[in-house]
Amino acid sequence: MKRKYDMAAKLTIQMVLEIMANRHSWTINQSLSYCSKLRLYETLSDSTTTFWMDNPHDIADLFDKELSGQKLEPADFFK
Repeated sequence: MKRKYDMAAKLTIQMVLEIMANRHSWTINQSLSYCSKLRLYETLSDSTTTFWMDNPHDIADLFDKELSGQKLEPADFFK
């Protein structure tokens, strides 16, 4: 079952990267480069967190917030 969750997390990452690329007129490679440096990316990559189950657009909003230098609060994850 873990393998299925890992694959689902990777799919969510891909969707979020595409959303970020479209929002900022980046290529997918640029999106990956910018987002993969964030702590949030590590959390999303870990399928045991179940963070990957959230709406990709909501996750992209959190990435935008972290990229802008704002601190993510626990309440940001429970909208």
